[in-house]
Order: sequence, then structure tokens, then C-alpha cells
Amino acid sequence: RSSAASDVYKRQVQESPCKKQKQEVPSDQPLTNKTKKSTKKNQKSRFSLAEVKTIVANALENQEKELRAEYDKTLRECLDEQFITFTRFNLDHVSRSMPQRSFSYTS
Repeated sequence: RSSAASDVYKRQVQESPCKKQKQEVPSDQPLTNKTKKSTKKNQKSRFSLAEVKTIVANALENQEKELRAEYDKTLRECLDEQFITFTRFNLDHVSRSMPQRSFSYTS
């Protein structure tokens, strides 16, 4: 599965529109049928349906991992805060409930 994903990624990089030279129509020249047809050819799908599914699945998986990490971090911070609050309450309760005695070693 990972080799298929890496092949798709390599193809994306190779066919990236950033790497291809842009074909610009001069501004003084109106769009003709010929340039419209070539534009339609350039807009033709570059990836198969299976490749698009793989790309989207990988993007969703990455997004899910990021959201899980953020959720885990937030949950950990809340639990830490809750534990600190509980510890302070418990310490206060124990210190109030213990009778105040003076301990003497000479008794």
C-alpha cells in the first residue's frame, strides 16, 4: 500500500503544474477555437479515479492524525489540571481533618 502511495506522490510531483511551463495566450490575441481546444486538453483529468481516491484517503488520514494529536494534547492538559486541583483539595481536606496535636518526644 505504501509503495502505491509513494508512486502516486511521485507522479504528483512529476506532473505538478508548478514544474510545467505555463502556456499563456497573448493578451492581444482573442481566444479562438484552436486555443479553446488546447485549453480543454490541458484541463483534462490528470489522475485516475483510483489515484484521486488514494490522494484523498492519505490527506484524510494525515488530517485525522493531526486532530487526534491535538485532541490528546488538550485532553492531557485538562486531566493534568484536574489532577492538580484534586491533589490540592485532598491535601487541604486531610490537613483540616487531622487533629492538631503537639508531638513530644519527651512524653
